[in-house]
Amino acid sequence: MLLLVSRKEGVGNNMVHLWAKVMKVDKIVKDHVLQKSRFHMDKFEINLAELMQLMDLPTPIVLKTHLSDIDNYSRTVFSPSDFIEPVSFTRLVLEIY
Repeated sequence: MLLLVSRKEGVGNNMVHLWAKVMKVDKIVKDHVLQKSRFHMDKFEINLAELMQLMDLPTPIVLKTHLSDIDNYSRTVFSPSDFIEPVSFTRLVLEIY
């Protein structure tokens, strides 16, 4: 299970970044980065909802495949069929770094 924790190195502070990219075909039409001092998979859906609220987008339905992709690759992709409300983009890409 993925657990990313910030570490203080010297003066700087490493943060965990959750980057959401709204894509139309192959172009980024909107993006936002949410910074956290720590990230744990148990809080994934809470962090996703916070990020979607900041971007003024509906929150997608999270499936086991999304959680597995985040855990294994630090990246997952949501398609329009993962949203209950209609959306005007082709995919939502979420990356953790």
